[in-house]
Amino acid sequence: LVATGAKLLKSQSAPKDESLPVLHAAHVHSFWTDAMPECLLPESTAGRGQAKANDYQTSITVELNKKITANDNGKVYEGGAGVIFRNQNDGFNGNWMKVKPGSLIVNDIFAPNPVYPADSQGNINTNAAALGVILDDTAFNTLFGMNTKDYDYDVGVFYPADANSADLRCRNEEDQGRYDCRIVGGDYPGGRGFIAHSDSAWTQSDDAEGSGGFEIGNPFKDGTFSGGGTGCHANTNANGDGFINQLNAKGTFAGQDNVNIAENRDCQCNTVFVGYPDCKPWVHSGTPSDGTAAAGAEYNCWDRWIDHWVQYGTGDTGGFPTNINLRDVAGCWMTNMRDMINLQNWFWLKRFDYSTTTDAHEYWGWNEIPVTSAITDDSNNHETLAIVVPQGQGSLNDISQFEKDALVGQMDWYYNAGYLVPGLDNIKNRPGSYIVMRKQIEDGNGNYGQYFFCQNVDLGKYKVVFNQMVDGADPGSCYVDW
Repeated sequence: LVATGAKLLKSQSAPKDESLPVLHAAHVHSFWTDAMPECLLPESTAGRGQAKANDYQTSITVELNKKITANDNGKVYEGGAGVIFRNQNDGFNGNWMKVKPGSLIVNDIFAPNPVYPADSQGNINTNAAALGVILDDTAFNTLFGMNTKDYDYDVGVFYPADANSADLRCRNEEDQGRYDCRIVGGDYPGGRGFIAHSDSAWTQSDDAEGSGGFEIGNPFKDGTFSGGGTGCHANTNANGDGFINQLNAKGTFAGQDNVNIAENRDCQCNTVFVGYPDCKPWVHSGTPSDGTAAAGAEYNCWDRWIDHWVQYGTGDTGGFPTNINLRDVAGCWMTNMRDMINLQNWFWLKRFDYSTTTDAHEYWGWNEIPVTSAITDDSNNHETLAIVVPQGQGSLNDISQFEKDALVGQMDWYYNAGYLVPGLDNIKNRPGSYIVMRKQIEDGNGNYGQYFFCQNVDLGKYKVVFNQMVDGADPGSCYVDW
């Protein structure tokens, strides 16, 4: 599907395996902001006609769709800045952590399942209609500033995939020669203490805060930020001792020996792979930089990171492809959102090279961004609640009764936690009842875009009530009621 008026890009160098998706024009066009094409209606479409402008829209969904719009100039992350989605029911709500994981939604990203798809128990379940919150503009700007689209932006901490940033990473303290660990969810209880750089010796200590115990921001930027969510992946042994289990991939690159995918003890992504004049960060992922592209083609070069990992790294059985959760253990962080988007997209496009999870429905497609707990836990910073329609489903009315019941379970959790207050009278309140839905739409070429909308849904205990917006007359509404 190509939105009306979309500009077709020059042909990318197609992978030899025709089952692999390539970049599609819809991802560089400001698409789905006026009307949904007939085949993209959020309801089950049998017997339905062409959608009219603003169908299934409220003033809030229209604004959200503008914020996630890609630019039709063909360059990465030059449209909307995106929005931050966080699933509060991930097991970390209200705990000691100063940072918690969120995800950027923007239509420059074309992987499916771009947010953590948790069920009512907080577990990864790509069949689940996940419920979360979207932060408002003030919260976004407080967390990251208003210049995230600048090419030299370098103050953030952004992971291009699931990374266990707040719970299974140890913050490097270079000046003290140690890692600071407070490991949550390791293989064994324990994991609070320090790991020495010199000999990996473990010292148990209640003074350790772990990566989740530091404030957000690039720790190398002018000494201003604390590096919350940075560091190397860790786990616990049977004694409760912590140890670094970050996966390395050291080998030769561009004539240099012992090049790793992480460039330091903070496990920051190595930028050596993109540090060449022919690497263009504004170019969408899809054109390989290995010399096989057509003459004159441009590329962003982040495919080299994956190629190096696969060539020199190890999987769960010693080789690739491997379990996709090993990507967490090899994962590294970046300081620039555009870089994150480019590697995130390459992860999707090259998934057959490294992962045994290749089906769109099961794929782990989200990025992970440490966000400040004091901001995300405060409902005054929430633009709205949001429900994610599972990949492959047309609407919430199409999901199974089991998944509808599970969604009710999630709503119960949000209600009991104080994030949801049903009723028409609460649509302007925070916490309140306002909610939107977010649908994943495949573009006909194996890649995905996101679209915010609303519809009436009866879940039994709860229902979502939709009132259509009317330009200049009624902003419409979308809210949870009993």
